[in-house]
Amino acid sequence: LVRGIQFNHQGPLDPAERKFPIDNTVCWRVDGPLTLQNVTGKWVNGLGWFSRFMTMRHSVTSGVHCSMAVSGNRPRQATLTIPNLPRSTDSPDEPTGTGLSPERYLMTLDTFAKHDIELMTVFCRYWSEVATGANYMTMALHLDSQDRILNQGTDGSLLNAIRSVEAQYAAANPCEKLWNVSAQKKINDAIKRAGDIGEQIGAAWPALGEAGVLRRDVAHGRSRPSSDFNLRCIGGAMSIQWLQRLHLLKKMGISHHLASSIISDNPRFLEQLNLLKTWSVEL
Repeated sequence: LVRGIQFNHQGPLDPAERKFPIDNTVCWRVDGPLTLQNVTGKWVNGLGWFSRFMTMRHSVTSGVHCSMAVSGNRPRQATLTIPNLPRSTDSPDEPTGTGLSPERYLMTLDTFAKHDIELMTVFCRYWSEVATGANYMTMALHLDSQDRILNQGTDGSLLNAIRSVEAQYAAANPCEKLWNVSAQKKINDAIKRAGDIGEQIGAAWPALGEAGVLRRDVAHGRSRPSSDFNLRCIGGAMSIQWLQRLHLLKKMGISHHLASSIISDNPRFLEQLNLLKTWSVEL
C-alpha cells in the first residue's frame, strides 16, 4: 500500500497548493491462504484506516503491491507493502521544505517509544476491537468527520462527529433503549468519560453543551439561526474529534492515563484548544 500525504501551503509568498508525497513503507508478511478479496477488502482498507487515524490526515490508497513466493511444496506467501507510522519529525529521511511538524500526527514511532507502547499490540487491538468489532462505525464516522473538516465541510463534519459518539455509546450500552437517550446526553457522557481532557475541551468550547440542538438544526435542514452557524459547526466537530481520539486510543488497549498524556502533549491539541477559546469569545 503506497500512501501519499497532501499539504496545502497557503503562505503569503506562495498561495498555490503544493503536494509533497511521502514514501514511508514497511514490508508485512501474511501467512496462510489469501484471495485478492481478502487482501483488498480486509487488510488494505483496515491498514489505511489505521494510518489515517494516527496521522490525522486525509489519505487514499493509490496502489497495492503484492509479491508471491513459492518454495517447493510450501504454501504461497503474500508480501504486502503497507504504510508505516510517521517517524520522528526530525528524521533526515523526510523531504526538506515540507513543513512537517509534530502537530501533523496523533502518534509517531517516537511517541510509542516514549510511552513504552508496543506498536503491534496496539495495531492488533485496533484490528479486533475497532475494524471488526462493535466500534467499527465509531472509527469510520470519526475518520469521515476528520476528512470533512480538513476539506472545510462544516455541516458534515459535525454530523459525523456526533454520529461517531452515538455509535460508541451504542456499542458500550447494548441493552439500553437508545431512542430514549438524546444526542446531547451521549456527548455529555463522552465528555465525562474523557476526564481531564473532557474538562479542558468543555471549558474551551462551552457551546459543546448545545451541540445536540445544533445537530438537530443541521440534520433537519433548518435555516441557519445566526451568522456564526458555520463556526459553531466546525468548533463542535473539532471538539468532539479530540474526545473521540482519546476514546479510540483506549479501545486500542492504551490506558486512560497514557491516552490522556498522548492527547495533552500533542502540539496540535494545544493549538486547537486555544483556537476554540478564541472562537468561543467571538460567539
